Amino acid sequence: MTYPPTPPPSGSSPEGKDPYQQGGNPGQYGQPGSYGQPGSYGQPGPGQYGQPNPGQPNPGQYGQPDPGQPNPGQYGQPGGAQYGQPTPGQYGQPAGGQYGQPGQSPYGAPQYGAGGFGAPGAPGKPDVGEAFNWAWAQFRAKIGVMILPGLAVFGAAVILLILAIFGTALSVNEETVRVGSGDYSYTTTTSEINPIGLIFLMLLYFVFGFVLLYLSSAIISGALKVADGVDVTARDFLVPRNLVPVVLTALLVAVGVAIGSIVIIGGIIVAFFAQFAIVIAIDKSLSPVNAIKASFELAKNNLGDSLIAWLLAGIIGGVGAIVCYIGLIVTLPLAQLFYVHCYRRMTGGQIAPAPGAAPAY
Repeated sequence: MTYPPTPPPSGSSPEGKDPYQQGGNPGQYGQPGSYGQPGSYGQPGPGQYGQPNPGQPNPGQYGQPDPGQPNPGQYGQPGGAQYGQPTPGQYGQPAGGQYGQPGQSPYGAPQYGAGGFGAPGAPGKPDVGEAFNWAWAQFRAKIGVMILPGLAVFGAAVILLILAIFGTALSVNEETVRVGSGDYSYTTTTSEINPIGLIFLMLLYFVFGFVLLYLSSAIISGALKVADGVDVTARDFLVPRNLVPVVLTALLVAVGVAIGSIVIIGGIIVAFFAQFAIVIAIDKSLSPVNAIKASFELAKNNLGDSLIAWLLAGIIGGVGAIVCYIGLIVTLPLAQLFYVHCYRRMTGGQIAPAPGAAPAY
């Protein structure tokens, strides 16, 4: 049999009608029920191909959602997971946002704890060379602002020296007495301490110590703002933050060092473990006791790095004191910038890029 079947000759139907004319029997070729029409071979029942059957809900065109179902989204259109895009909760993907959208950081972007340059990250090991280069670059970029505390310290040191000479002369009474007569006479000088002069010297050193603490705290405050990426001004390096907690913290540390000094090395140990207390009191706005506890914890967890940072910062600052204190104009802010860089690296805090440094991607 050939396909499609050859229609019978005209007049061969029982009714004697031409099947190719209008009014032929149902089921004949070209008429309802014939090939290509509902009910014919290989075709669905009522309804055209791709159309719903009568009385049945429209299932939707190919690639389109069924009526009453949410649109899953077409390729490249919102509404659902796109081709090549993760759906929330898929294996290996977080359930909070697609690539580049809020809820998921883009690949390669620094996350908190990831240590991205310039942004807060995971605590790491400080690099001495990197810290010094960063401190020097920041100092050169704001040299006019950063030398002001050093000038103030130098001026205070000069005033202290003059007053100390005067106080020393005031605190000691000398008396010269000639003993004997003629060729056998000689003179002797006796000295006695004047209580008024001694009190003056004690007050003088106390005032100088407070001025030094005030200016050092101001330099640390400014250095922390530099690390935060703030465009600092002269006020940032002359006015400290959290002054009262800083003073109380310094007093507690001084008492601890004095008590520890009963044993020769005890004072050094206390000073080492409490070295970050003032920085933390300024940076984290902690109470004196909590700042000292945090300093002990940080130094304990980073013994080697803390020792290196402590010694090098002291050496940098000490070099300026050797050169008749005038070198403090440069070395004081430079030492604190170096120290803050090491501190932020060990705590995972923010470190703004140095001026002229290429940004990290």
